[in-house]
Amino acid sequence: MTPIRVMIVDDDPAECSLLEASMRAQGFAASAVTSAEAALELLLSSDFDVVVTDLNMKAMSGIQLCEHLVAAHPDVAVVLV
Repeated sequence: MTPIRVMIVDDDPAECSLLEASMRAQGFAASAVTSAEAALELLLSSDFDVVVTDLNMKAMSGIQLCEHLVAAHPDVAVVLV
């Protein structure tokens, strides 16, 4: 069975590392990035089933990221934290 692919987006690198390690320990294929812009760039080359994003980030908020994701990747589930 293919593991669920999860992208973690948070501008706090420590939080990214913690969530990524925790999700991998649970069997998810997790990748973390520290900005919404990096998330959008990664989505150009990689597929994900779920994006877990922080709500409050510096350059682009989690809400703005969600708007971009829904428009470009409507099949990807988004969880705001």
